[in-house]
Amino acid sequence: MDNSTINLQLSRSEALVLEAFLTDFEDRQEFKNIDLVNQLILYRLHSLLEHAVDALFDPDYDQLLKQARAEISKDQSE
Repeated sequence: MDNSTINLQLSRSEALVLEAFLTDFEDRQEFKNIDLVNQLILYRLHSLLEHAVDALFDPDYDQLLKQARAEISKDQSE
């Protein structure tokens, strides 16, 4: 199999919401029940997001996450 890399693009809002989802999901029993290979891929994705999303360390993180979720919801309803 070809192991070359691919690039994915997410908006800042999408990246923030996805990072929050993965943080929560990794603590759930459902995560522990999935195949180890899938866990490893999700851990890798989560790590990449943690390094890319600077809002994680913002004092207003909760508000930024709320705004990001609202923005994505609004985009989907249009």
